[in-house]
Amino acid sequence: MTQNQTNPERILIIDDDQAIWKSYRQVLCPTTPEPDSSLAKINEILLGGGTQGNDSNFVLSFANQGQDGYQMVADSKEQNPFALAFVDIRMPPGWDGMETAVKIRQLDPDIELVIVTAYSDRSMEEIVRAVGSPDKLLFLHKPFDPDELKQITRSMTSKWRMARMEEQQRHARERIEEQLHQAQKMEAIGTLAGGIAHDFNNILSAIMGYTDLALMRIKGTHPEVESDLEQVRKASIRATDLVRQILTFSRRQTREKSPLLISVIIKEAMKLLRASIPTTIDIREEISSQATILADATQLHQLVMNLCTNAYHAMADYSGVLTVTLHDTTLAEGEIIVNNTPIAAGNYVTLSIKDTGTGIPHSVIANIFDPYFTTKEKGKGTGMGLAVVKGIVDSHNGAITVDSEPGQGSIFKVYLPASTAGSGAEKVIDASFSVKLLSTRHERIMVVDDESSLRELAYQFLTAAGYRVDLFANAEEASNALTQNPHAWHLLLTDLTMPGMTGEQLAIKAKQIKPDLPIIICSGDIQSLTNKEIAELNTSTCLQKPIDSTSLLTAVAESLRARDNKSSD
Repeated sequence: MTQNQTNPERILIIDDDQAIWKSYRQVLCPTTPEPDSSLAKINEILLGGGTQGNDSNFVLSFANQGQDGYQMVADSKEQNPFALAFVDIRMPPGWDGMETAVKIRQLDPDIELVIVTAYSDRSMEEIVRAVGSPDKLLFLHKPFDPDELKQITRSMTSKWRMARMEEQQRHARERIEEQLHQAQKMEAIGTLAGGIAHDFNNILSAIMGYTDLALMRIKGTHPEVESDLEQVRKASIRATDLVRQILTFSRRQTREKSPLLISVIIKEAMKLLRASIPTTIDIREEISSQATILADATQLHQLVMNLCTNAYHAMADYSGVLTVTLHDTTLAEGEIIVNNTPIAAGNYVTLSIKDTGTGIPHSVIANIFDPYFTTKEKGKGTGMGLAVVKGIVDSHNGAITVDSEPGQGSIFKVYLPASTAGSGAEKVIDASFSVKLLSTRHERIMVVDDESSLRELAYQFLTAAGYRVDLFANAEEASNALTQNPHAWHLLLTDLTMPGMTGEQLAIKAKQIKPDLPIIICSGDIQSLTNKEIAELNTSTCLQKPIDSTSLLTAVAESLRARDNKSSD
């Protein structure tokens, strides 16, 4: 690319002699002759070609005092900086050339400088020591030769441009390296998530299971205790969804959405927030919408928690007003524009989170949804809260806006499309057994799990439903027992991830020993199995931990019924 095809380089001339300005213009920005002029025709004959236009690519600016030149550099540094400055050494009555050059160098370390001298009280060595960066400093003596001036200008602006390009490339490399580092961190988080899912879901299985047992035993006798246990159960379900969300996020999978009443989610989230937000903050709710949306309940819960937590953190002294509103909105085409894109017309539910905090500086408001961007002090934020919110909103085909004034607070508005589907009430499972889940033939079931609490829990559920149960702490013992007496058991219930022989290996071995044996695989990370792997296991069903009593007994009853139907065919 030739020089005159690039953006013009800005050059600053600081000289108190305005007559010299004309010389700079004539040399660096000569006027191109008119195509039909005599000079143009002579040039064409002499040069043997077309008219030679101005091959320079410079924009000149002028200042007659050092202070004025310094201010011009300051005003243009961020948006459109000067590449080169010619500074006359003597400019009475203000700063001389050396003082001007020193101050400009401190302001903009990248600018190229040329000290123009005819006579000076200062030596070159003194000027170089004072200004610094000798690789970006030259001297030009008056009266200057036009060709020398042009060559110096071209060389130094090219040098400035190359240095600028190298700096941009360095920043680009750093961004790519940071993105790679973050990608590696996310991969590590995904690996960690898969590892903790098994253990954490086992813990949740015990909590949910023994809560179910307690509910069964006190049903109708202790209403207050029963109500408390139901709250434990609801919290366990929420924790279960959170684990699944972590796994989904780590694998970049899409979570299933269902119709739900958003007002219920908002009210549940606000109950939790009231317990965690200081009492000095006045929380106000204005929930008027009864609309249904197609959404993931756990992600919406997280969205509300993140926005409200961000809002109260913005109230520096932890005092102020946090207002949460939810109302129905009908938008016309182009009524709301986000990132230069109008929101589609239609019916929406609008969630607003308003605070009376410190507000967001206008200079950074465009970056607040970027991952790892934070205005908080180091150690007080990851910069992921609003990025996660933006991701959730996008995944629900919604939009989010923010209005903020420093010192007055902020308001975030989330627009989510309303759904025409019926409301999906949260699934509530009765801890008591229905008659159709009870065994009438007392089938014998093999339960294999390395967690003693989960083996005991399965034993309690299954024996209460009328089954006979044998417990095994590892797959090797279960495999040996099946080999010795293959017809003793009617169904195998096994954990997937165990030390030594895995549940997957046990299932394959069991099918070799007894092909018609129904097998139920349980795992805290069942989504890690592909459809092909599940098909190869040839199991009756796969259950995601934590498993509630009804899901377990339903899977057992249906697996045994399917075996009986197959046998009778």
